[in-house]
Amino acid sequence: MTNPRPNERKKGIQSFEESIPFSKEIEFRYGGWLIGYETRKITFKGEDLFLDVNYSCFNQNGAKPFTQKFPGKKKDFLDALTALHVDEWEERYENLMVLDGYHWSLSIYFSNDHKAVKKEGYNDYPDNFDVFYQLLKLEENHLMK
Repeated sequence: MTNPRPNERKKGIQSFEESIPFSKEIEFRYGGWLIGYETRKITFKGEDLFLDVNYSCFNQNGAKPFTQKFPGKKKDFLDALTALHVDEWEERYENLMVLDGYHWSLSIYFSNDHKAVKKEGYNDYPDNFDVFYQLLKLEENHLMK
């Protein structure tokens, strides 16, 4: 008996998991019109991990943009990201009952031929979004220490 062909979604997940070691940049944007946006860009050079954090001009908390290199390695970070199954998230989350809330977007770019992965939401989030957000707060993240 032969195994059935995987459906398109399963093939996409498998392709993502095979391509995750080829991640070259992850960009995450979070915020809202009235409070401003924070953009976190994670780049990889070899096994090194770098974080750039920038804020929109409407940033009200006075935080300053910064760039930081971390002692953690690319593989550790990507293993943690893979464990969150970001590849299984819907492309868009939306709660139309909230008018002035939060928007977020995630883009993962690869150095192989895998198409960029893009997810976004407006006042709605995947179930494990809080864990994902904590992973991206690298300056406070225990994985990178």
